[in-house]
Amino acid sequence: MTKILYINLFREIETVQVSSIIKENKENYYLDFHSKKNDNLDFTNIAIEAIPNFPSIYNEAVKQYTSFVAQLSTTNISKKHIRSFSVNNLPLFWLTRISEKHYFHWLMKVFLLKEIISSDKSFFKNYDQLFFVIPPQFEDAKQVIQEIFYDYQANTEFIILNSSKIKRNSYLSLLKISIKTIVSFFNMKQPQLTETQIPIVFLLSAKITKYTQEFFNNIIAISKQEPKDVSQIPLYFWNNSKTTLAYKVPILFWKSKPKTFSLIKIFYIHYKSLCSIKRIDPNEIIKINNISLPATLLIKEFENVFINMNNSLIMSYWLCNYKKNLNHKVKFFYEDEFYPSGRALSFALRNTETYGVQHSNITKNHTVYHISDLECKSSTTENEDGMPLPFKFIVWGDYFKHKFLSHNSLPNNFVYSAGNSTYIKRVLQKERLLKKNETRGVLYCLSTPEFFFKEKNIIKDSLDNISNLKIRFHPLWKFDKNIVSNFFKNIDLTFSDEENIFEDIKQSTLIITGSHSGVWLDAIVENKPVIRIETFFQDNIEQTGLMHLINNYDDMKNIIQKSLNNKSEIIDNELLYLKTNRWQELLLSENDA
Repeated sequence: MTKILYINLFREIETVQVSSIIKENKENYYLDFHSKKNDNLDFTNIAIEAIPNFPSIYNEAVKQYTSFVAQLSTTNISKKHIRSFSVNNLPLFWLTRISEKHYFHWLMKVFLLKEIISSDKSFFKNYDQLFFVIPPQFEDAKQVIQEIFYDYQANTEFIILNSSKIKRNSYLSLLKISIKTIVSFFNMKQPQLTETQIPIVFLLSAKITKYTQEFFNNIIAISKQEPKDVSQIPLYFWNNSKTTLAYKVPILFWKSKPKTFSLIKIFYIHYKSLCSIKRIDPNEIIKINNISLPATLLIKEFENVFINMNNSLIMSYWLCNYKKNLNHKVKFFYEDEFYPSGRALSFALRNTETYGVQHSNITKNHTVYHISDLECKSSTTENEDGMPLPFKFIVWGDYFKHKFLSHNSLPNNFVYSAGNSTYIKRVLQKERLLKKNETRGVLYCLSTPEFFFKEKNIIKDSLDNISNLKIRFHPLWKFDKNIVSNFFKNIDLTFSDEENIFEDIKQSTLIITGSHSGVWLDAIVENKPVIRIETFFQDNIEQTGLMHLINNYDDMKNIIQKSLNNKSEIIDNELLYLKTNRWQELLLSENDA
């Protein structure tokens, strides 16, 4: 029987879409580079982590991917520098998803595909035919894949999925979102304002997680500041203006908001910028490191900025106005500093004292944080078009500082190890459990469905003897409880509805999480043993009596009892800085931007 392998590189594709195109009377296999399992019984799922030498393959793919994007940021397209396409002098490239370098991006999966072929030229030859499944908006990506397979001599075909959606007209989309934004501004309710010239400002969305809110509140607590000494700039407030804010809003910021006529001018500028992007030659090919990227894919990346990043663009204008009107020194604190939304904030507040704050674990292969010198530097001495950066980047400890600086030659003092305020406060209050409680429960903290599918291959039945397993979902990801219940059908399972993760941790004897997640740090601060399930996120943190990094079923099974009986103390090294002095110095010192 003919063996067919269906391959998916795109996170936008759901497995049900692949099931609809299955070839009957064939031996069908499915390889999803995002580890989405296809439950169609006519498919045999291939686990990408099971590919021989996958960790080393993944590491090399990360290097190639991040290098490609860094070089892409310096290239020309249609005889213009890629960073020259801008609005309000902000290079649009820095707001594209491709510039973000997220490991979810399809281009990262292309490089992973390339390295799999380089590592084992026989892997795909076990199948009679390869079908690459591609969503319609990425149809031209097949040219990149074809180039990779050019010398491979494989029977390769492409299936472009049909879309039920009407093909998007970027001009019409821009008009719709412009009108919607203007109406939202008109209906925006005034928050509680303060006329006091407050020197500390948190840039917080009106809809933030309880964990994030607690993190910023704890900065105030451990630095011995009064809440009245802090104000808040509510990001994208026109979308959530009925939400109660944690802090008062500077009146000067509120007075700096764009008026209706200004918004119309802004959207006209966006229209002209979109027109300049439309003039890019769609037949052009960008060649970097033996990879050819069709210009059409880059045009779509630029077009999506005006739609998907509209809030960030408008917020950037508003903050620029605010900065011009400022008559006193201010320190600004915000998260996501190296993501497109954070870059827009950094650009708007350039030449002021801005602090990006580490918000989660930074692993070895967290590609967003692989910031290179090519990206940071301006294209010419006249242009300040390098990646927008904060004045300083605050991290949880020297380990994360060294990890970030290993990718670039930014000054050592650009990264400041002040610690995680929530961890510091809990240590100060001695809320960690110094003795084992009698509960034998295990807490398993999930992130995304894709990671759960990877982790299941390692867990298997290793938890079947656990009398009480509690599942905690990530607050930002949707999850089908039935998927989890069906997998743990032999276990007494409960689902957590506790808002504060530390309460769940305190009530558990052992914590299990993915190696990419920062939950394991929460666990060791509470003096609880934790198992980190390694799929493809790796780091070089040494295992301790509290933390165990495992990547196979046998180790998982063996380490569970050992972890349940563990009585080690908290990690004491450069991983976490757990003193108050650096936050106090930072908030109380004079501005020096």
